[in-house]
Amino acid sequence: MQRRSARLKGRPPPSVSYALDDLDIELDSEDDTEQGESDAPPLEARKVAKSRVRKRKSKTSSNESEDIEQAEQPKAKKLRGNRGFLHILLDMPTDILYEVLGTLEPLDLLSVARTVKSLRAILMSKISLSVWIHSFSNIVPVPPACPDDLSYPQYAELAYGRSCYYCRRNLGASCLYRSWRARVRACARCLGNKTLFIEDKHLASVLSNDYPLEVAQLLPAVTAQTGTGWRQKPVLYFLRSFHDKWRSEVLDFSCQADEVEWIDSKNRESTAALEESVKYITWSIEWEKESRSKIRLVIEKRKELVIDRIKKLGWEDELSKVPDDVEQPQDDPLISKIYQKELTEKILHNLEPRLEIIMQCVQLRRLTRERGQSLQIRITCLDFIRFEYVSSLAPGAFIPTTADLYTNDFIKAVLNGQTNYDILTISQREEIQNAFPEAIEKWQRDAEKSLLEIFATACSQPNNAIYDYDPSTILKLAITFFQCGRCDTFCTTEQMMRHSCTRKDFNTCALDEDLGAIKQATKMLPWNTNKLIRVPILTHYRVRIVLEECGFNSATIQVEEMQRLDPIFECLEHGDEKSGRCTMGWLSLCKHLHSTIHADLGKGKRTFLVLSGEEALEVRRRIVENQERYLGKSRLTTSICTHCRQKGSVFTLLQHIRDTHGVSKPALGKDMVTLPDSYLPEPSFMLWPPRDPEDIRTLREGAP
Repeated sequence: MQRRSARLKGRPPPSVSYALDDLDIELDSEDDTEQGESDAPPLEARKVAKSRVRKRKSKTSSNESEDIEQAEQPKAKKLRGNRGFLHILLDMPTDILYEVLGTLEPLDLLSVARTVKSLRAILMSKISLSVWIHSFSNIVPVPPACPDDLSYPQYAELAYGRSCYYCRRNLGASCLYRSWRARVRACARCLGNKTLFIEDKHLASVLSNDYPLEVAQLLPAVTAQTGTGWRQKPVLYFLRSFHDKWRSEVLDFSCQADEVEWIDSKNRESTAALEESVKYITWSIEWEKESRSKIRLVIEKRKELVIDRIKKLGWEDELSKVPDDVEQPQDDPLISKIYQKELTEKILHNLEPRLEIIMQCVQLRRLTRERGQSLQIRITCLDFIRFEYVSSLAPGAFIPTTADLYTNDFIKAVLNGQTNYDILTISQREEIQNAFPEAIEKWQRDAEKSLLEIFATACSQPNNAIYDYDPSTILKLAITFFQCGRCDTFCTTEQMMRHSCTRKDFNTCALDEDLGAIKQATKMLPWNTNKLIRVPILTHYRVRIVLEECGFNSATIQVEEMQRLDPIFECLEHGDEKSGRCTMGWLSLCKHLHSTIHADLGKGKRTFLVLSGEEALEVRRRIVENQERYLGKSRLTTSICTHCRQKGSVFTLLQHIRDTHGVSKPALGKDMVTLPDSYLPEPSFMLWPPRDPEDIRTLREGAP
């Protein structure tokens, strides 16, 4: 498009020339442009100054004549544009420019050609063919010869480009799919465009008897991978433009012989095209491998710079102690992204605070690992002493774990070798075992104190201040339940001390050197280190209402008494004619009140009642039956042998008791008992037949 500026009138049209001297005329120098931009006043100031000058000049006639003379004189040529940093290339002689450009790779040549029109004109002309050939020879492995139907710039764009041919989005090589036969590159979104591509499963429906399906399979296609993991599979996308072209050719046939000859020609063309494509695909795979290896080498060199900086920070000794089988400091996720660009001195300087944090963590992990290794033998001996002590107790009796006992000052001093007792000496193990009862009792007192603090903290919240309680008895009452913040299990005070989630590491807290060593040696943490215990105050309040409604004194009845009575509750709000009567044991009552809605609870209507007689016995039998059926199917460690204290599943213990102890018919509860911390189905049962709706209405309207 021609420029219509008045200043260009009378100027001869520029001639097309690739000489660098001619190119210099059309481009402005960078220094002059920056000088002009920095010295130029604001636009409004220039307008005001210009108007004032005109007014002053209009006062005298002499000034008017001077202005007319200046206007008649031709103005000096004002250069436009900014050559930027590439003006050095434009000032070079042609032969030197070609030699410089020949050292670049094809993708770099394309980038240079897209900078300014003058360089594009040079690189897209036939005289620069030697530059492109020399550029392709710089690639390792050397690519095949340029296809006959492509120019060298087109060949470079197809082989190394990073954009889709249809939507022009720059997505990178990993998100694009190339077809050497069709000479296209497409993204996943464009492949799904039905106006551009035909998916292989839709090919038969698109043909509509235009030509045989066997011939349609020869259409140029793009192969894409769909799905992830084991679901990943290749899918062919045929180009619709080729399909439309072939269909128009078929419609022009006048006889059957023309169609047969056309099919034979397509077979020959497809065979030759596929053979040619294999050559380019093989080279492309090798080139991608070579490129990845070069990238890895560059990243390794940058990692060496980071290692040198770590050594300069004074961590050389700590760096030498990092084992080869663990994550190295230079591979830490905090700094992994920084290897994508060149590491300058400024970047390395800004990286130093992160490197300090990383090396401090590396040091802590090393000390924890060494501490755990030194404790491993002593903790193994402590486990043996603990096992002997447990064998003297009743089956299923509660005793803290080895990690729990580490919180005891005496046991901790023994493990650290800070006492006169040597746990590695067999003669002194009995003296250490004698200290177990006192250590266990102290641990239980500390655990109860922690639970009481958790309960008090929950009750101190503004919305949870329900009533005053007695700290000396609240943990023993039947209305007191705790909830696991991990698995949402409701537990009594004793059950929460046994609960396994309270000793697992869910990465919810930072571990110091001692806790990390204990975790490494015992594969668990001391009780409630992860702070997962919760107090469901609202559910606590609902349980108290239900117990009062059913005739129990919630302020005095304790867990032991409820276990002895084993009452069976029936919920009148959640029983119906389809499912039956909703009955449950005392331990299931808390979860039922927590997970279901009871609109009439505490409003003067009866919502629960306690079953008695034959109905209560039937529900207890059904609950026990369901739990024993679950234990029989489970392959988890849920039970313990009463004869030798061996733990295992019910299935393995039955065989063990028959073979080892000679009991022909082992019984659950006599020859083996269920571990207290084992998972069991909820003690609930839908009793049949259901109650009559009138009976339910009568029971609910009665005084609770």
